[in-house]
Amino acid sequence: MRDAHRERIVCRVVATTLLALTILGAAVSAVAAPTAVQASPSTTPVPIAAAREARQVEYVDSFASLCGMLGVLACFDFEGGQPLLGHPGVYRGDLRKSSDGRVRARVYRGPETAGGTSVRMDFAPEDGADHGTFAVTVDAFGEGDRMTVQWRQWFSKEMVAANGLSGGDIKRDIGGGGAKQLGINEIGDPAGCSFGEIVTNTYYWSGIASLYHGCGLWYSPKTKAPVGRADPSDFDMQPGGDNVCRYRYLGYSGEPPIDFIYPTNPVNLLEVPKLSAVADALRYHGCLGWVAEQWVTFRLEIDIAFCREPWGSKGMPESCRDLPGQLRYWMKLENEDKPWLVFDVQMPLRWKEGHSERYGRFLFLPYNTGEKPKADKPAAFTLYDDIVIARNLAPMPWVRD
Repeated sequence: MRDAHRERIVCRVVATTLLALTILGAAVSAVAAPTAVQASPSTTPVPIAAAREARQVEYVDSFASLCGMLGVLACFDFEGGQPLLGHPGVYRGDLRKSSDGRVRARVYRGPETAGGTSVRMDFAPEDGADHGTFAVTVDAFGEGDRMTVQWRQWFSKEMVAANGLSGGDIKRDIGGGGAKQLGINEIGDPAGCSFGEIVTNTYYWSGIASLYHGCGLWYSPKTKAPVGRADPSDFDMQPGGDNVCRYRYLGYSGEPPIDFIYPTNPVNLLEVPKLSAVADALRYHGCLGWVAEQWVTFRLEIDIAFCREPWGSKGMPESCRDLPGQLRYWMKLENEDKPWLVFDVQMPLRWKEGHSERYGRFLFLPYNTGEKPKADKPAAFTLYDDIVIARNLAPMPWVRD
């Protein structure tokens, strides 16, 4: 333990000079923590937030107005006498049974729904990985189409990382590898974890909004962050968006492991405390993530193209990197005037012989791989509402709060 006098000296020096970062690193090392050194971006700083400020956003005044637009195939607000029947009455969803035959998801009215109804899924003590699913199939998307799916989601505070390394508190209390939000599967593959699935989730309970592609492959787009040339473990986990989500893998090669302490507000990083899913300041920085106890709107846009070469452990083969196919992932908080662009990446989709080359199986589910029944599991839950599935609607407007 450092004495109070030494802490005052360190804090005073940190506040006045960059040299203090090296001193702080030495002090942390003295208590068996990773050495900290100052990092400088190896690329020209760019004010990334300016892209969001300049972006023009279209709005409609109501969910019903959005659902009436040409290109919208199905909308679900879970209201009325047939809450699982989508507008305009063509597609019906299903609260799917778990492997034990139970239906865990339910239509719910409560204080979070402001007099309306939504679909609720609980993390009950007796549950394993499956907490229920709202499923709907819209067989309408092939190569060359833009597939858009939007939904609103509420997370209880027990599902959002507040502290601890990589969501340590949640990993201890709930367990598992982190809850999913949505899985989009190809038509014709009945598996929940399908060869060409696209899944949004949180990264190992960190709270960071993330996604991956392909059962067994789990390819997640990432790029080198600005200091990645100097430190090969420094990644932007949300590439192409309105921020730089820096993730550092501790102990990648060094003895002892090295961690960079970043300046608190450099111009090439976006500081958004209310959106930040920082589980550990040394490991995550500037990330967009889940927010507890408010309705967050998520949107996934995929311009469908296929990479017809084998994918390896490193993901997409180099021969496919110039193909069309784009993925954009957005999130919007309550009462904010603009959404945040989380991902914007070129990503043709995985393909194999016999693939139907069609998408349209939508699974809304907080499936949490590796979770086990636990008597003292906290009363976590999530809600889904206002689902929109659209084809070739570009741009799709947002609904005003």
